[in-house]
Amino acid sequence: MPLPGDYESRQIATPNEITLTLSMDKAPEPIHSSTDQKRKCYAIIPAAGRSHRMGTSKLLLPWPSPKRPNGLVIEQVIEAWTRSNVAKTIIVIRKKDKSGVIEACKNLPAHIVFADEPPDMKASIQAGLKYIIKHKNPSPNDSFLIAPADLPTLSSQLINRVLAFDPNFSQIVVPIFGGKRGHPVLFPWRFYNDVFRLPIDAGVNQILEKNKESAIALPVEEHLQDIDTPKEYRRALNGWKSKISKNNST
Repeated sequence: MPLPGDYESRQIATPNEITLTLSMDKAPEPIHSSTDQKRKCYAIIPAAGRSHRMGTSKLLLPWPSPKRPNGLVIEQVIEAWTRSNVAKTIIVIRKKDKSGVIEACKNLPAHIVFADEPPDMKASIQAGLKYIIKHKNPSPNDSFLIAPADLPTLSSQLINRVLAFDPNFSQIVVPIFGGKRGHPVLFPWRFYNDVFRLPIDAGVNQILEKNKESAIALPVEEHLQDIDTPKEYRRALNGWKSKISKNNST
């Protein structure tokens, strides 16, 4: 049965998987509970890219750790999120993805949302928001965090710092490293509809540009390097291995 906002969902395969067919012109309205609930933050991880610049699925590249010597990038990323204080981690994947990302994510402690060929990251974020609205009954006091899936050096400590910087979730929180914006970015729930109102050619960054008075900067020491190319992957992995080696020697 169609849901508000031309949104359809169905349960498939496992309880952690939801398929969404999206119309991007409007969002369904959340139905808020009248009971007082603890503020929650939901993580939305867009993972529907095609890794054209990498030449292979970057989320399935090796990313060894002391816990998982044969680990993958996506496993490292999801572990950081699920060990943090977010209420739920939602990863958005293309329904027709053939790279193996779907299989890799099925055993991870995150909710998988399938989107029908999202054209950009914004569309994946919209898919995640629609899932939250339909299945999690978000409160106006809640928030959502956004960060790409190709950030294997993201730590649960940094995520928790972002969450704690404005405990009331009243402002947009933007990590800043070296004078530049970083990830993850926290949005109070009141901005959820702004994501659906963005022009076709605009990204979520436009919300920041239009709401600078509602944004606060969180200076951080962690430089998160995404891995779009083989060179970026090697640089990030070498830095990671060096950090692990240093920790093991102390």
